[in-house]
Amino acid sequence: MRRILKEIMTSIKLVNLIFDACREIGEKIYFGTDLLLQTLRGSETYQVDFFNLDELQCFGVLKMVKAKQLLDAVEWLITDGYLQRIGGAKPIIYVLPNAKKRIESADLSKINALVEVVNSWNSAPVKVSTYQHKGQK
Repeated sequence: MRRILKEIMTSIKLVNLIFDACREIGEKIYFGTDLLLQTLRGSETYQVDFFNLDELQCFGVLKMVKAKQLLDAVEWLITDGYLQRIGGAKPIIYVLPNAKKRIESADLSKINALVEVVNSWNSAPVKVSTYQHKGQK
């Protein structure tokens, strides 16, 4: 039971880091999944450098998570209606209203689905970095 609770808390923490990154990046530019993943993983790319995303608090907080694994988590959040992807050739994503509150009060089956995504990564348990978002104390 303790292991399950730890997995649930890790999953919720991962989701909250993704939400915070979406909000923080969204204060600067419109962005898509690729740029979100590059920022969270701390990638040194032209776009990250051009938009100074390496100066954000969320930059690199999930560098220990493989891109495919992080993409799985983001896709799960889109599929389950916590993030929205809009647009055609270059779609942008954003956090839907009340998504943070919804994930924290989601029923156990939804949280278990996210835990399964995290556990499907077949690697050591994910340890996510912590940081204080600009508005947090």
